[in-house]
Amino acid sequence: SDARGQFYPSPVLMDAVGALGHESAALVDNPSPSAFSLDSDWAALDDDSLQRLYEEGEHRQQEGYLLKCKAVWTYRERHIQTWGESWTGQAIERFGCSRRYAYAYANLWQIYVTSDTYLREGMAQLTDSRSLMQIIGRTTVEEGARLLESAVAHVAEYAQPPSVKVLTGAEQPERERHRCPLCQYEH
Repeated sequence: SDARGQFYPSPVLMDAVGALGHESAALVDNPSPSAFSLDSDWAALDDDSLQRLYEEGEHRQQEGYLLKCKAVWTYRERHIQTWGESWTGQAIERFGCSRRYAYAYANLWQIYVTSDTYLREGMAQLTDSRSLMQIIGRTTVEEGARLLESAVAHVAEYAQPPSVKVLTGAEQPERERHRCPLCQYEH
């Protein structure tokens, strides 16, 4: 992938998209700037391709986590009208994740697409902390957006993601302490 969030497919993804036909396969062989980016429309991808994109996300950091979120969200949007809440049962079988993870992934993508650009960039930095992302995704979209904003602000202030306890308010963040060379006291 590049700095604009464009996704250039791996051999695993190329196999996944092969089932879509020659036109889609041509996009994989010669990806345009919008092909397979997080911003492109995945509605035309079949369930097997979404599953392969999800699996591709398992093998990547940052963007890969968001690929998983988008794959589950797209799956939910496609099937919720027909299956209702039982879409999660089907997602468990297809993606090999728990019901809680399926909800969290779908919610995280919805939070991502409704967030400001600076929060999107911050979210990509937070994806290495899967427990933190799960806490954000298991809430409502509105509450998740608030938690995401708090987590991004924490990274800006402390140069590291907050713990789950700090994010949820169970404990206060601790500033780094150092011995001052001027007065010899710890600050």
